[in-house]
Amino acid sequence: MLFMVIAAIERDDDKAFMLNLYNDYYVLVRKTVYDITHDVLCRRSYKRCFYQAN
Repeated sequence: MLFMVIAAIERDDDKAFMLNLYNDYYVLVRKTVYDITHDVLCRRSYKRCFYQAN
């Protein structure tokens, strides 16, 4: 989906900026989303989360 948006950008320097932004922050965003969803799952099932951590 994001690449469709980037493809729709007309200016090459704007495309390069968006691709660099995506590449720079992809790992951080993915980790943040994982941490949030993992925390929610742990709150729903404390026992399961506790045993996964140990």
